[in-house]
Amino acid sequence: MLRDILEIKREYIEISLKSIKDNYGNYERYFEKEFGLGDDDIENLKNVYLYLY
Repeated sequence: MLRDILEIKREYIEISLKSIKDNYGNYERYFEKEFGLGDDDIENLKNVYLYLY
């Protein structure tokens, strides 16, 4: 039961990401509007959290 509570379902993530795209056009605009982040802030987050191969 605890596993069910802690599990993140792919479907929920996909719905959330689609909602961001539908409402803001892209993820950068979402972070700008909702969190007040600028281009440099967003770039820093990308460098920390995204792995580009």
